Amino acid sequence: IKKGGVYVVSFHPSGQTRSVDETDELNITFSEPVAPLKKQEKDQPSLITITPALKGEGYWKSSTTYTYRLDEKLKLSSRYKARFKGYKSFTGKMVEPREWSFTTPTISIRRLKPWNNARWQTLNQKVLVQFTQDVDLQKISRFINIITPNGTHPFNVFYADAKERKLLY
Repeated sequence: IKKGGVYVVSFHPSGQTRSVDETDELNITFSEPVAPLKKQEKDQPSLITITPALKGEGYWKSSTTYTYRLDEKLKLSSRYKARFKGYKSFTGKMVEPREWSFTTPTISIRRLKPWNNARWQTLNQKVLVQFTQDVDLQKISRFINIITPNGTHPFNVFYADAKERKLLY
């Protein structure tokens, strides 16, 4: 931060979001007014880019806050990188480029039955797993293993029926 220069006060979102529904825009706020208060010009290139790319529109929300409104929903279990390209303020001061990142909630196991290290299970025991997000069985099955002291064992993956789901609650 240069003495007397414009600096970033905050940006949103940052860190890990609580849900993908929590955020429908990215904001960066500066220490002093950098944009004149006037009607927004349409179809201007955004000063914020996001990777992986999401469609949206950038605009000055106030003289100190630039916003990128998302037209697409954030994806779960994803890391995003946002970049403010930099800007020459109406007072002639340069607002330096800035990057930040954030993640959306990652998938994890919410409930499991039988519980970890359960003993005396039958050979055809069903294992019920409830995840924190909806899952695609074909994609998730390669990450699930049944491991015993005798090694890793093959198994079939399928969605539980209503009666089986009740056992998890």
